[in-house]
Amino acid sequence: MITFVIVDDYPFFRLGLKEYLSQNQNFKIVGEAGTGLEGIAMAQTLKPDIVIMDVDMPGTNGIEATGAILKSNPEIKVIALSRFENEDEIMEMLKAGSKGLLLKSGEMDELLHAIDKVMGNEEFYSRKAVEAIIQRFAKGNPDVKALLKIPGFSDRELGIIKLICQQKTAKEIGQILFISEKTVDFHRQKIIEKMNVKNIIGLVVFAIKKGLVSIDEL
Repeated sequence: MITFVIVDDYPFFRLGLKEYLSQNQNFKIVGEAGTGLEGIAMAQTLKPDIVIMDVDMPGTNGIEATGAILKSNPEIKVIALSRFENEDEIMEMLKAGSKGLLLKSGEMDELLHAIDKVMGNEEFYSRKAVEAIIQRFAKGNPDVKALLKIPGFSDRELGIIKLICQQKTAKEIGQILFISEKTVDFHRQKIIEKMNVKNIIGLVVFAIKKGLVSIDEL
């Protein structure tokens, strides 16, 4: 059973999200909050597996709430939802520690994909979020580390890089390449070390910036 706390200042949105997720027998909504402060308190008390966090809230926003939640409970996964393709907002949510970031204008199935990914200790960012990060990278912003040279990658690693950029899970990559999930995890960690990046979004940015994959392949 995967437990959730939903944090959003719009009651109708919370209700719609709750009804959608409740269709899955493996999901349980254990709490709802209308403000960032309520979300922080609820996460600390209920300790859900996932907090679905609205970024754009008055007062304590989703970025601040995410940072506070993960400071006390780093094992909680935060999936952020935003109305806008705002580069600053996306960067701040990544720095706060969210493992997923979706736009509210996206499809509901995308949320299910994000849940599957973060529960597998992976990350999920919508295509629009990735594009915003790439734009930030292209502008030379110091928040995104400059990558000065391309290390050598084996054909196996290049194949895995492309599939990661297409947001395939470790299980899916293993099935496609006929290798175990553990082998995929091993390669993924080695790729991240070679690229000298911190996470999957860094891997994607690196791969696109260096021409290992194209934006059309995402």
